[in-house]
Amino acid sequence: MIIPTYNRGLTVTRALKKIDKCDPKPAEIWTHIDLSDGTLEGVLREQFPDVRVLTSPVRLGPGGGRHRCLVACGTPYAVSFDDDSYPVDPDFFFSTERLFCEYPRAAIFGARIWHRHECEKVRTASLVLNSELYRMWLCYTPGCRQRSPRISSAGECVRYGGK
Repeated sequence: MIIPTYNRGLTVTRALKKIDKCDPKPAEIWTHIDLSDGTLEGVLREQFPDVRVLTSPVRLGPGGGRHRCLVACGTPYAVSFDDDSYPVDPDFFFSTERLFCEYPRAAIFGARIWHRHECEKVRTASLVLNSELYRMWLCYTPGCRQRSPRISSAGECVRYGGK
């Protein structure tokens, strides 16, 4: 999982606290701090020692930060959040992993977004793809750079981690 952040105080820590409540947790969490002055890194290392932190003394923007995290990420796929967003469903990462096992050639999945003015409720079902969403959000391009989940000899998806 990857989160770029930029000069927004402790916003990312609120998101990480919500992500920490997920079960299972993501196998890896990477964050990129744009134009870092060193303050946030210390807070993250103290409060979230398992979060891997990348920094940049120059502005790369959210796309540049996501790219750096994606390159560093050692998992077969990654979920990207903004520094003020998080999964509402506690089993979000389980559902995401299940989708990648079910569609191993997929490069991109989309999900519904909960907005602040809406009532917070569980939305795992929104990750299940119907044929229309499948056509709209699933990249099935053979040239996409991706790593497929391993499938066991019994035909089951082999988990890549998580806590």
